[in-house]
Amino acid sequence: MFEGYPDLMTPEEAREALGIGRTMMYRLLNDGSIKHLRIGRKLKIPKRYLLDFVENECCSGVATASNPACR
Repeated sequence: MFEGYPDLMTPEEAREALGIGRTMMYRLLNDGSIKHLRIGRKLKIPKRYLLDFVENECCSGVATASNPACR
């Protein structure tokens, strides 16, 4: 998963990898759902943090309309 992406992603790269919009990406970053690093003024998301987010969201066993993979 995310093999074509760098180990340290920008929010734009992470957003693209997840297939979500800009607003949702920053909402997930700001509320702490996706852990990230701040380097100066830049936000960076290690691939491991993105994988952790996907595992937590999709493997929690809770099926929702926004999370159909859990069905």
